[in-house]
Amino acid sequence: MSKNDIEQYINTIQCCDCLEKRNMELTKQQIERQDFVDNAIFELINKLIPSDKKMEWDIEAIGEIRDAIQAYFVGRGFCTGKEFYPYIQK
Repeated sequence: MSKNDIEQYINTIQCCDCLEKRNMELTKQQIERQDFVDNAIFELINKLIPSDKKMEWDIEAIGEIRDAIQAYFVGRGFCTGKEFYPYIQK
């Protein structure tokens, strides 16, 4: 292995490390997408309740519905899971 090969290998490792660090946080746009999806589901739930009662914010309930909607969209090829609800892959 030449000195040039070693430097190239080290640069590749550093680039991968930078990519991993960059992908450890959601972007502002991704957070906005998450907020949009969660808020839209919350509004939908409250519109569908057939009475004057309103559901309080319940992220577990929202998450269950979000998972079902995401599975439907992804399963039919409308988008990927990350496009529907961005997340950090570990």
